[in-house]
Amino acid sequence: MPAGRSGKSADKPPVLLQHGLLSDGSTWLFNSPDESLAFILADNGYDVWIANTRGTRFSRGHTSLSPDESAYWDWSWDELAAYDLTATFQYRTLTALAAFSQEKLSNMLRSAALLSPIAYLNQIPSLLTKVAADMFLAEELYWLGLREFVPDGQAASKLLEDICSKPGMSCPNLMDAFTGPNCCVNSSKTNTFLDNSPQSTATKNMIHLAQMVRTGSVAMYDYVNEDDNMKHYKQSTPPLYDT
Repeated sequence: MPAGRSGKSADKPPVLLQHGLLSDGSTWLFNSPDESLAFILADNGYDVWIANTRGTRFSRGHTSLSPDESAYWDWSWDELAAYDLTATFQYRTLTALAAFSQEKLSNMLRSAALLSPIAYLNQIPSLLTKVAADMFLAEELYWLGLREFVPDGQAASKLLEDICSKPGMSCPNLMDAFTGPNCCVNSSKTNTFLDNSPQSTATKNMIHLAQMVRTGSVAMYDYVNEDDNMKHYKQSTPPLYDT
């Protein structure tokens, strides 16, 4: 967004808006221009960039792989932070970041505003998310050969149905069930939100997040098998991030 609604070109530093898990860049545009951060920043003179994480509808290209190939989905947020976010910064010398949910900081930034950033996920308030992690549901999809996690797909829907049928679980509003009471989506825009979310991610990414929910640690992806961890990390357990 190189200019605000007035048409005046940006005269302030670039800002990257990074969406969260199971959504895409349209997240920043759901509400009215006076309530959407992207418009607010652009109207105030900032050079606004909106990212779309790999695997979402606007970011499914690849130099050699197709989304139909399992190798295309062989990543978790480790790769998103180490490669994709860094490449985005390098493409445009970005000096500020507003990040939601799943990206870590880089020393290429001047400042950052983190909205519910990933950290100690064992403290997550969503009972649905905790139950899904404890049931190893993402791992079950992976064992079934489903490398792309399609939240509104048949397999994921069946597993979600299994969770919601458990005693004590209530899922009439799935958005609140995942996030807790939501402060920031105008109720009149709920249908717009549901028309655009959820978006695909890698099943491996969901497994990585579930591991963090279960362990309470901020670590790299655990391949579980010690030999595989040795192959990737030269140690039997995944390294912890310096938090």
